[in-house]
Amino acid sequence: MTNILTPHEVAELLRLQPDQVDELLEQGELPCFEVCGERRIVLEEVERFVARQMVTANMKALGNHAVQMKAMAGVLAEDEPLREELEGLDATPGTFGELVKMVAAMGSVASKSSQGNVVAFTGRMSQKGD
Repeated sequence: MTNILTPHEVAELLRLQPDQVDELLEQGELPCFEVCGERRIVLEEVERFVARQMVTANMKALGNHAVQMKAMAGVLAEDEPLREELEGLDATPGTFGELVKMVAAMGSVASKSSQGNVVAFTGRMSQKGD
């Protein structure tokens, strides 16, 4: 059988105030069901809720750094030796090293594009003056 929690137990688990859990339940952020008029939450739903919160936090963090990554790619477009060194990193998939390699590759694309008088950092390829 699955683990079934009371709102108070969820509050303790998430280190929240009980009224904050009630708010999450009322907003539908955290699914629940009722038994004899009492709310109950399945532990797996709490775990999914936490996972969604982590994804949201990570996406915000990445969004803040996207502009910086584009700027770094622009710098790498001008610094071929550094770009080539970073592109040659032996990085494990899903790590920061892989992200650095991807930014270096963006710099490589920008370098090649700028030679053809094309701007590559607007989310689409466009001719200068477009």
